[in-house]
Amino acid sequence: MSEKPPLVSLAIFAYKQEDFIEEAIESAFAQDYENLEIIISDDNSPDQTFTLIKAKADAYKGPHQVRINQNQPNLGIANHHNKVVDMARGELVVLIAGDDISHPQRVREVAEAWQQNGQPFMLVSKFECIDANSKPLPLEDHIHFNFPPEKLKPTQTNVWNFLTMRSGLKVYGSTESVSKEMWRYYGPIGSELRAEDIVYFFRALLLGKFHFIDETHVAYRMAHKIEQVQLPDPVKTFGRPVNAEYARQVNLFKMLQPALEQCQKDLALHMAKTPSAQSQWAPIGRQLKQLLKVRQIWISWYQRNAWQKLTGLLFILGTLNKRYILWTQRHILGG
Repeated sequence: MSEKPPLVSLAIFAYKQEDFIEEAIESAFAQDYENLEIIISDDNSPDQTFTLIKAKADAYKGPHQVRINQNQPNLGIANHHNKVVDMARGELVVLIAGDDISHPQRVREVAEAWQQNGQPFMLVSKFECIDANSKPLPLEDHIHFNFPPEKLKPTQTNVWNFLTMRSGLKVYGSTESVSKEMWRYYGPIGSELRAEDIVYFFRALLLGKFHFIDETHVAYRMAHKIEQVQLPDPVKTFGRPVNAEYARQVNLFKMLQPALEQCQKDLALHMAKTPSAQSQWAPIGRQLKQLLKVRQIWISWYQRNAWQKLTGLLFILGTLNKRYILWTQRHILGG
């Protein structure tokens, strides 16, 4: 008699997805992995999402363990992740959004890769794109699944290039799976976080515990995601018309700032737990502290008085960093 595979948790995160949640649940029920716990969690949706979740769970007669949860009140992306990962009984937690679809072999292939590659902290795979009607869409030009092994080594250069978006690595949260060991090592993620995939990858990269699976495991509802993302009105945000490229980049910086702050905390925690890592990672800690301050100056530029603008400019000049100085010249002084 063959040994039973380890328990794996498949977690569906839902919020206001009444049009798609049933497909996501059906794809979870269709998984061909033998020892599977399915957690379907709703973040207090104001629509019929949880009603549909409960109906699906009540009617299920299959082999998988099914648990449902409804947050009271709404927790937000980060705390929702923290709660569900804490709920999970499996040591490996496979994540999926409530509007996406997991292919039937997904959990099995992720679990096999996790066991065969030293139980990494994070695994990702490829996805295909679908529209709101689940019809295939072509991959957009900016999407790629390229993870050269030399860029996944825990070096100062690799970590810094990833934090500053110069590595060329693109980590998509739509296919992420994480080990609970990562939570035990680093703790929960910060409540303000929106880009949790960046933090998960950073945590894994720092310890050399990331793995890419070269298989397509998810149908990602790209068109629906794009409809949800709207750039704020620059005049409302900055109180005046501003350069469009400045507004676009500052909006990105604002979204990423909590993720970088979490990475800063995780780096400090890692150095505290591993004193021998101090010499390797302390320079990255100093660079990250400087980057966060520079970006905060850029983000808050139009809310600053004349004295604050002057001190901000002097700080940026004092970094002697050509990238910071040129960005400031192009997008602020030249705007």
